[in-house]
Amino acid sequence: MDKKNAEKQRKQKRVSLRSRIRYAFDSIMSRGTMSKVLLLLIFSCVVILILAFIDYEIEKSVQKEITQTLWDTLNHTFDPGNLYGDERSSGSLTVMLIATLFGMFFTATLISIINNGLENRMEQLSRGKSKVLEAEHTILLGFSEVTYIIL
Repeated sequence: MDKKNAEKQRKQKRVSLRSRIRYAFDSIMSRGTMSKVLLLLIFSCVVILILAFIDYEIEKSVQKEITQTLWDTLNHTFDPGNLYGDERSSGSLTVMLIATLFGMFFTATLISIINNGLENRMEQLSRGKSKVLEAEHTILLGFSEVTYIIL
């Protein structure tokens, strides 16, 4: 019986990589607004680097430097009007279109994270969970006709 229990405990202790990644992601998301913004920033940097590398490989014949390609990708990500008048190959234009669409996704997600953070903060303030720094004051909880008599 001890061997069966020991084997059962070992199987329970094994956790898949997917479960570990999901747990780490949930842990980061529960830490607050700044951790969500930081995670979005890291994700955005990775996507921009990948798209810049793909564009660099597509446009090798133009002989642009990688820093110029990275700058172009960053501009297309955060300025959707940048595609107008671009003279690039169709593959490069497709990559820049993907960068532009990602930039719209990034902006919408950032706005929703900030909005959610402000909403949570306002809710905490309305619940009265902020620290009171005043001293030697009288607090009246609940106002009624008897309040005038007490005062």
